[in-house]
Amino acid sequence: MRQPGLKDYLRIAASGMTRREFLKNSALAAIGSRVPAKGPFAREAKTGESAERVRKGNMAYRRLGRTDLFLSEIGLGGSPPPPEPVFRRAIEMGVNYVDTSSVYLNGNSERRIGEILKGRRDKFHIATKFHFSRGWGDARDSLIREAEGSLQRLNTDYLDILLAHNVSSARVVEHEEVLAAFEKLKKEGKVRYTGVSCHRNPVEVLTSAIRGGRYDMITVAYNAFSETFREEGEAVDDNRKTSGVGKVLAFAKERGVGVVAMKTMAGVPREHLDENLGEGVSLPQAKLKWVLEDDAVSAVITEMDTFDKLEENLAVSGKPLSPAENEFLMRYVEAAGRDVCRLCGTCLPGCPSGIPISDVLRCLQYHRDQGKTDLARRTYRAIPAARTARGCTRCGTCEQTCPYGVQIVHHLRQAHRVLA
Repeated sequence: MRQPGLKDYLRIAASGMTRREFLKNSALAAIGSRVPAKGPFAREAKTGESAERVRKGNMAYRRLGRTDLFLSEIGLGGSPPPPEPVFRRAIEMGVNYVDTSSVYLNGNSERRIGEILKGRRDKFHIATKFHFSRGWGDARDSLIREAEGSLQRLNTDYLDILLAHNVSSARVVEHEEVLAAFEKLKKEGKVRYTGVSCHRNPVEVLTSAIRGGRYDMITVAYNAFSETFREEGEAVDDNRKTSGVGKVLAFAKERGVGVVAMKTMAGVPREHLDENLGEGVSLPQAKLKWVLEDDAVSAVITEMDTFDKLEENLAVSGKPLSPAENEFLMRYVEAAGRDVCRLCGTCLPGCPSGIPISDVLRCLQYHRDQGKTDLARRTYRAIPAARTARGCTRCGTCEQTCPYGVQIVHHLRQAHRVLA
C-alpha cells in the first residue's frame, strides 16, 4: 500500500475534512498512527540530505527519534506563546513545532495557539502536557479528560505529542494508569506520540521512560551549563558524566527515543557578568548552537516574544558552533556557574528538611533570568511552607554534594526573599 504524501494532505485541507476523518474514509486508515511527516517532509531525502535531517530554505529539520515527525531545529515555547504577529512570522520562517501545556496561562496558551493555527494545522506539530498532581484513584480517566480538554482548547482533533510533565519520580512514568491513558488516546487517534518531561532527577526518571519502551520522546533541561567544557585535544569522553544528562541523551539515541531540549537559555543575563567575557558573540545564538551540536537532540524550544529575538534565534539553524562562540561559552559558564542550578537533583537526598531544592532554584531562575516573576511566585507558593527556604537549617549538606559548587543556601534565601 502506498504511503500518503503532500498531495494527500493538500486534499485534506481542500476537502475541509479533519485528518482523522480522512484516514477513516480512505485506504490510509490501514497505517493508523504511522502517518508520515506532513507537508514538505513527506518524501524521501534529496541528495545531500539524510533520512534523519532535511532542509527547506533557511530552516533545518530533524527527525524526532523513531517517529515520522521532522521538527524545526528551533521550536516555540508556549509559556507564554509569542504574540500572534511574531508567531505567524515564525511560521513563515519555517518553524513547525510548538510546546505548550494545559496549565500555561490557565489554558489560555492552548487557546491562543489553537486560534493562530487555524488553517495551518497539518503543517504544524503541537506538543502539550499534563501535570500529574493527583492521586491514583481515577488517574486514567482523569488524564484522558485532561487531554480532551487540551484538544478542545487547541481546536484540533489530534495532538502530535502528549507528555507527562514535570515528572520527578520513575513511579509516574511506569504506572499502569498513566500508560493505559496514553494507550487509549493513541488507539482513538487523539494522540500520535507520547513523551515525558522533567525538571529534576532526570537520570532516574528519563532513563526509566526510555528503558520501558512505551514513550516516543523526552523533553529535558539541557544547556551549556549541563557539562564541563573540554579543552582542545582532550580525550572525547562523557564529559557530561557529572550531571548524567549526557548518558541519558546517548541512551535515548540508542533506543530511538526523540529528544527536545528545554531550558536552553539557562544562565544569568550577560549584563550581570564581567564585561570581559568577549565581544562580537551573540550569547543566545551561542547557547542554542551548543545544544544543537549534540546529534541526539532533535529540536530546542525557546520563547521568542519579539521579532528581534525571533530573527536572532532562527539564524542559528544549520550553523555550527564557532571556536569563538565556544570560547565565549567557556568563559560565561565559568563566570556564572555557581549561580545556575543544573536541575540534576544530586543534592535532594541529603537535605534533612526535604526541600525540593531544584524546584526552588528553578523558581528563582524564572524570576531572575527570564523576568517571569508572576510564574515564579505562583510556583514557589505552591510548595508547602515547611519545605520552602523557610525550612532550611543552613547545614550546608546540599552545597557539599552539589557537583557544580552552586551557592545553594544563598540562593534558597534569595528565592524566599523575593518570591514568598
